[in-house]
Amino acid sequence: MVRRVAGLIGAALLNGLALAAALAGDAATPDIIGFSKDGRYFAFEEYGTHDASIHPYSTISVIDLDTGKSVPDAPFTIEHDKEGPEDAARTEARKKVEPLLTRLGIGEKPTRQAVYEGARLFDPPLPDQAYATMAAEATNLSIGDAVPGGDVTVDVLPRTITDAACSALGRDKLKSFSLVRTLPENNRDNEIVYVDEASGQERGCSQSNGLNALFVYKPANAKPRLVALVSYWPHSWEEPDRRHLAIPVPLP
Repeated sequence: MVRRVAGLIGAALLNGLALAAALAGDAATPDIIGFSKDGRYFAFEEYGTHDASIHPYSTISVIDLDTGKSVPDAPFTIEHDKEGPEDAARTEARKKVEPLLTRLGIGEKPTRQAVYEGARLFDPPLPDQAYATMAAEATNLSIGDAVPGGDVTVDVLPRTITDAACSALGRDKLKSFSLVRTLPENNRDNEIVYVDEASGQERGCSQSNGLNALFVYKPANAKPRLVALVSYWPHSWEEPDRRHLAIPVPLP
């Protein structure tokens, strides 16, 4: 009887550890809120539950596409300190940002989008699929309707960086990136349009980047806008997680 009870306790502990591991790490789900009517601003949300804690969170970013920077007071983040539905955090975050979205006129959906299916943006990978998904992410995408004459192609070029704070945690071989834009009229002339200057610590000691989506918006009385959604994979207590950056890609 003692052996049987011990066996049952051991099995319960193993099942609990397996469950914690299965829930550890998270790939945030993005929701594209949209562009401002004049095309200057872009907003998107990332939401999910944190690691094995299953605490819901929502972060809404609002980007000035003229500068590539967050607007003042953004991003807006809600994090609950106990288990609960994701919708509760999402509703709270949206309520917090709504006055800004209204003031900037944000809510226009993209005219066209290109989403890499292998990234599983809107159906995030399970934690045990995170490394395979990270390795399989796209490094380039093409999209039409941005400029006359054909598709615009965007490539993510990896850059290896170092960071003392990350090294102190045993996290080396960090990855950053730059973006290269290719216009249809001159496919051999690639132009670097963005270099991520954030430190390794600012990106959570990220170990990879991918190009998961492109979004085009064509305002009525202004030039089209192109936004790239680039992933990065910060370390956490159970790694890796996935988060995204919205980066404006300048057009002629």
